[in-house]
Amino acid sequence: MRFKLIFLFFFFIGNAYCIDVVSTSPAITEMVAQLGFEKSIVGRTPYCQDALRAQVIGTALTPDYEKILALKPDIVFLQENSKGEVSENLKRLGIKYLSLKIVSLSDLFESWRKVANALKATDQKISELESRIKKLRIETKVMFILGGTAPKNIMAAGSNTFYDELATSLGLVNVVKTSGWPVYDSEKTRSLIDSDTLVFQFATSEERLWNKAQWNQFCPKCNFMPVADVRLTYPGPLMVEHFLNLMDTRK
Repeated sequence: MRFKLIFLFFFFIGNAYCIDVVSTSPAITEMVAQLGFEKSIVGRTPYCQDALRAQVIGTALTPDYEKILALKPDIVFLQENSKGEVSENLKRLGIKYLSLKIVSLSDLFESWRKVANALKATDQKISELESRIKKLRIETKVMFILGGTAPKNIMAAGSNTFYDELATSLGLVNVVKTSGWPVYDSEKTRSLIDSDTLVFQFATSEERLWNKAQWNQFCPKCNFMPVADVRLTYPGPLMVEHFLNLMDTRK
C-alpha cells in the first residue's frame, strides 16, 4: 500500500505540468525549447528549428485551424505583433492562446517570461541571458548585412530594428542610421564603413554567404565577419546568445 501511494505521488508530480503546445513562430518554438519543454510542442511552423518531430500547422499568419483542433493543444503560443484575425479565429474556435509580441529586445524577454509563466517554468535561463547583455560592453562600430547580391543591392539592418537595439544595448554603434531595412549599392555601403567597422553578414547557409572574391571586390580592407547561422536571421533567444558568443570572441 505504501509503495502504491509513493508511486501515485511521483506519477502525479511528474505529470502535473504535462502540457501540449502549438507554436506559431521559430522564435516562440525556441523559447519553449530553451525552457526545457521541447517535447511538449505538438505543432510548429515549417520554419522552426526545434521540435522537428512536431506536426507542421502552417504559419503565424496562415495557420491550419483543422490541424490545430485535431492536436487538441492546451495552449497555442501566437506571435501576433498587433491584434489580428488569427487570435479572433482561435477565440471563436474555443482554443486557448497566448498572443506574444516580438519586435524589440524588451519584447523578446517579456514574451519569453510570459511563455515561462504559462509553462510553469523557471525564468533562470532568461535572467542569465539578460545578465550577459548587461555585462558585455564592446565599443566599436558595426554594420549588419542580411541580404543582397554582392557587391550591390545590399540589405542592411538600420535603426529601429532588433539588431540595432541589441547592438546599442552592448555599447556598439550601428553605422546605418536609416530606419528599417535600407538597400544600398556598394558605393553607399563603403561610404558608411571604415577600417574600424566590423561588418557582419548573416545568412541561413554557407551557400548564401558571399565568397572571398566577392568580399575583396566589395571592400578589400574591410573588417568582415560572415556567419552562416539560421538562428541569427530572426529575433529569438538564440539569436541573442549566438551574437553574444560572437562578440565574446572579439574581446
